Amino acid sequence: MKRFRFPLQAVLDRTANEKKEAQKSLAQAMQRVLEAQARVMEWTEQCAKDTELPEHDSVAAWREYDASRTYYVQQLQHAQRAYDAAIRAFDAQREQLTEKSADHKLWERAKQRAMEQYVHEMRAQEQTELDERAQTRRNKQR
Repeated sequence: MKRFRFPLQAVLDRTANEKKEAQKSLAQAMQRVLEAQARVMEWTEQCAKDTELPEHDSVAAWREYDASRTYYVQQLQHAQRAYDAAIRAFDAQREQLTEKSADHKLWERAKQRAMEQYVHEMRAQEQTELDERAQTRRNKQR
């Protein structure tokens, strides 16, 4: 019996590689989300720590407090925007992985069907050969 060979194995291999690459990209996107989330938390904590009001009511102290507060708020907003962008990139990568997985699964099913068809044909061929041998034996016995 000859060995099964899927004629579109190269396509199946390509989809498997694409799926693997999409999984890597998703993992990297998740890492970026976690890093961005950590930066948001750092700036949130920093804002909470440095909200002490000036001890004396001088204009310079209040200006310094206001500048410091503005800086922290801007950094927090920047970190939040980076986090939101990382979430959008993660969602896009997840969608891409879903697409690549579905494509790969389609080709896996095609290979499975081709294998089942091959097995069916081989069994039919073997049965035909056995029937022919049995017929030949019967003819010789007569």
